[in-house]
Amino acid sequence: VLDIERFDLEPARELLHGLVPGLTAQALRGMATKDTVAIVERMLGLGDRWSDAAVSQVEAGQTPSTWPHLASAVALGGALVGEAAKRVLLGRSTKSGRCRLDLERLADAVSLAYDVTTSDEIVMEAQMLA
Repeated sequence: VLDIERFDLEPARELLHGLVPGLTAQALRGMATKDTVAIVERMLGLGDRWSDAAVSQVEAGQTPSTWPHLASAVALGGALVGEAAKRVLLGRSTKSGRCRLDLERLADAVSLAYDVTTSDEIVMEAQMLA
């Protein structure tokens, strides 16, 4: 998930697109990791699919040393953030919004639909949510 929140253009904008009403930066400061589970669940809208990730989040700093991520997901996230930051700094992106990219579904689509013996290409689209 790539969230762009243009507080410079919308100073009264709520944190996390208002998905967690009343949440403030001050409330997040110093909050224990286990207390952030409900916030992250609402922010990402994962519902029942969240159980494994929630367990990992609660155990962060204990069983795993931090939240577990595959290097491919971290690299993709870094590339998305870098591109978004570049666009904002160059004045190419002026809207707040959210883009959700599912790396697993993208890889499934590529493995099912891309034939390297032809010149067929797959174009993936991302929907921005305001």
